[in-house]
Amino acid sequence: MKFGRLLVAAAVGGAGFLFGAGNAHANSIVVSNLPGGIVANGSGGNTFDYSVSLTAANQLKSGDFFTIFDFEGLLSATVLTNLTAGTWAFSSAMGGPAPASAPGSTQGALPGFLGDSSVVENITFTYTGSTVTALDFTAPTPLFTFQAVSKFLGVNVDSYVAQDHVLSGPVTSNVGQVLVAFDPAGPQTLPLPGAVWGGMALMGLVAGGKLRRKPA
Repeated sequence: MKFGRLLVAAAVGGAGFLFGAGNAHANSIVVSNLPGGIVANGSGGNTFDYSVSLTAANQLKSGDFFTIFDFEGLLSATVLTNLTAGTWAFSSAMGGPAPASAPGSTQGALPGFLGDSSVVENITFTYTGSTVTALDFTAPTPLFTFQAVSKFLGVNVDSYVAQDHVLSGPVTSNVGQVLVAFDPAGPQTLPLPGAVWGGMALMGLVAGGKLRRKPA
């Protein structure tokens, strides 16, 4: 991870940056932390609740997907509510997957990507079903919500990338940031800037935590 870039982005953006987990690089699939959606799970770790939506003038087709990078201590990820006619399949890998035009590919990187560790699991959900078209220009079209469970209590900021289609047909991709789990007892631990934690407290997401550089 480019730690300096993350620290600056988090400090400058504050609450707007973090709940801008709905602020993607381009109109596409948007992943956001649900307000109040980070809670202790009673087993020494946290659960994270997320919502997923599609912005206007885009289509969700079979095979489209998104990946949240570097969710440490991942135990499970399950769909909570599905508002589409299709299905969402969970998978996890240490690296990727990412759209061909997304960071780490041969086609270049998208601004705002914070890196993908080769030793930390990612969360991927892939869609199968009939095409979903988002035509509401007043608000994103809700797709589904899901919950991810970690054995750790730490909270960090990291990237997600997504693939879907524009109305004219071509594949499109985007990048955004969300709050994810990390191991607060891991190496190279630094405090998250106060402005960011204050923003999260106002949003009812979490009460406190630390930020750690990701392993190379």
